[in-house]
Amino acid sequence: MDGRRHTLTLSCRRAGSWPKQPVLAFLPHRIDAGSVEITEGATIGPVLTDNFVLLPLTGDFAVGDTVRVAFTAEPAEEGTTGVCSARVL
Repeated sequence: MDGRRHTLTLSCRRAGSWPKQPVLAFLPHRIDAGSVEITEGATIGPVLTDNFVLLPLTGDFAVGDTVRVAFTAEPAEEGTTGVCSARVL
């Protein structure tokens, strides 16, 4: 994360099939999900909310394979707690 830019990178340490669970990563601060622009990894089908990223991974992976999702987003406005918006891209 660098200001408005965020990057999530996953690296495989061993070969195998991805289990049926998605990857969930909490963001370090809330974002305005409506302002998200995916710059890398849109084909993975990430789900972005105001405070986390969900990656529905499937398939086989080899040692050293990486999965990367990069996006830009505006910070959420202060005082908007309790409101969760999601954007499926």
